[in-house]
Amino acid sequence: ACGAGTRLAAVVAEQLARRALQRAADGALPLALDDLRHAQALGGRTPLWQQLARAVVEATLQRAIRAWTEGNAQAPQEALATLAQARDLELKLTELAEVARRLELAHGLARRGKFLEARRQLAAVQVIAPHALSLAEAAQRYQQQAESLAPLVEQLRSALAAEEWSAVLESSQALLAVAAEHPTALAARQRAWAALGICSQAEGHEEGTAAWVPHRRDVLDAHGAAEPPPGNAPSSDRSFQQPLVRPGSLSRPTRLVLWVDGVGSYLMLLSDQVTIGPASFRASVDLPMQADLSRRHARIVRRDEEYWLEPIRGRVCYAGDLLTEPRLLADGQELLLGDRVRLRFRRPHPLSCTARLERLSSHRTVPLADAMLLMAHTCILGSDGRSHVVCPESTAPIYITHENRGFLKCHSKERIEVDGQTWDASLPLRLPARVTGAGISFLLEQA
Repeated sequence: ACGAGTRLAAVVAEQLARRALQRAADGALPLALDDLRHAQALGGRTPLWQQLARAVVEATLQRAIRAWTEGNAQAPQEALATLAQARDLELKLTELAEVARRLELAHGLARRGKFLEARRQLAAVQVIAPHALSLAEAAQRYQQQAESLAPLVEQLRSALAAEEWSAVLESSQALLAVAAEHPTALAARQRAWAALGICSQAEGHEEGTAAWVPHRRDVLDAHGAAEPPPGNAPSSDRSFQQPLVRPGSLSRPTRLVLWVDGVGSYLMLLSDQVTIGPASFRASVDLPMQADLSRRHARIVRRDEEYWLEPIRGRVCYAGDLLTEPRLLADGQELLLGDRVRLRFRRPHPLSCTARLERLSSHRTVPLADAMLLMAHTCILGSDGRSHVVCPESTAPIYITHENRGFLKCHSKERIEVDGQTWDASLPLRLPARVTGAGISFLLEQA
C-alpha cells in the first residue's frame, strides 16, 4: 500500500510539473510556479522535475522575448522578477537575467537612435535564445530604422547650420518619430522652440512615439484646446537664460509651496523621482510626512509619461495589494504607506502628465500642504474639475509651466499681474512670486 501511494504521488507530481510547463507557455506564470511547488512537495526534485522546471524557465524566456518584440519593453524584467521571487524552487535564471539585461539595453539604445548598437545586443540574445524567431524581425526593423535615420540627421544638421528654425522643428519632429529620445533632435527642438517663442504641451504621448503637439506659449485651456498667444507676446524668448529665483537664493529648487487664496496650500515637487519618508531632520526625502515611516519608505518615479510606485524600505500597499516590486499607478487608486498613511493618486487632466497626491489620512506633510503636485510640464489652476488645483472663482485658467533648465513660467488668456506688475508670459518667474488675475490669487515660493 505504501509503495502504491508513493507511485501515485510520483504520477501526480509529474502531471503537476507538466501542467506547470503548459501554464508558463500560456503566460500564467504564478500558477505555473505553484504547480512546481506542489510537484516538488509530492515527488521531490527528481530528474524529471528538474527537466520540467528548466523547461518552465525556457518557456517564460521565449514568451518574454516575444512580448518584448511586440512592444512590451518591461516584459523580460517582469518575468525575471517573478521567477526570482520563487527562491524555494532554486531555478537557474542566469540566461534569463542576461537576456533581460541586454533587451533593456537594446530598448534604451534604440530610443536614442543607436540602432546598430541595439541590433548587436539582439544578436547576443539570439546566441542565448536561438529559438526566439521574433528577434530576427526586431533586428531587421532596427536595421531599417538605422538606414532611415541617417538622412533625417543630415537634414536636421543642415537646418541648424542655416538657422532655419521652422525647418529645424520639422526635422527634429521627424527624427523623434523614429528615435523618441535622440539627443541631437531633442536639443535642436528645444533651440527651435526658444527661437520661435514656442513651448510644448508634450504630455500624454505614448511611449515610442513623438506625438508632441506644439502650442504657442503652451496655453492649454481646461478643455484641452490651444489658445492663441497674447497679442503683445514677443516672437522670441530673450529671457531663456534668466534665473528661476532671485539673486542670493538657491537656484533650481526641487520643492515649491503654492499658496492659493481661498483654496489651500500645495507642495509642488519638480523632480521625476519623489522619495517619501518621515519628517525627521535625519531623513532627507522629497515628501516628508509626520508619520511612522521608514527613513526612505517609498518612491514615486515618472518614466515615459507614466508614474510608478516603488517600495524601498517600508511596507507599501496599492489597490489592496502588498507591493514587492514597482507598480504602475492609475488615476484614482489609493496608496497605503506603513499601516496608516493613506494617499490617493490623481491624473485629473488627460493632456497633462502632472499628477496630484491627495491626503486621505490625517498625517501632515512638512511643510503643511493640503495636497502634493507631482509637477511635469504644466500645472493648471482653474474652475474645471480637471484642473490640478480647482479654483471655483476662476474666470480663466492660469498655467504654470516647468520649462527646460528648471525655469518656471506663468500665463493665462486673461491679464495677470506678478508682484503688482502686468506680466509678460515670455518671462520666467522669480521666486517668491505673487500672482493675481483671472479670479485667482496665489503665492509661489520655495519650500
